[in-house]
Amino acid sequence: MDKKIFANMYGMVVCPCCNSYGYIQNPERNCCSKCGGFGFVIREPEKDRHTRRQLERGEKTSTTREGETYKSLLDGTEFVVKRIAKERVLLQSKEGNRQIVTQVETLKIKSFYQEKEEG
Repeated sequence: MDKKIFANMYGMVVCPCCNSYGYIQNPERNCCSKCGGFGFVIREPEKDRHTRRQLERGEKTSTTREGETYKSLLDGTEFVVKRIAKERVLLQSKEGNRQIVTQVETLKIKSFYQEKEEG
């Protein structure tokens, strides 16, 4: 029986531990502990993969969260973080009349933005 499994169609990927064999050959043949012998694992959500890669490379992960408030030191406008996608962030003014897309790291530059403390 030579049927192919299209794992991507079911939200799965090849097990990185056993390369879809389902077993690991450490002096003796043992069932893979990551996939349980199936050979495939559930795909990680995109956000989790990005964070895991940052940690593996030794990079700092973003601590910016949706709903946080930042004050622009250029014109005094207060912005709320509406959405974060990878390294980019969508800021919307509290009045709702302006939106800015910028890098997450730009929010850390103290001469551009100041994080507002909630309290």
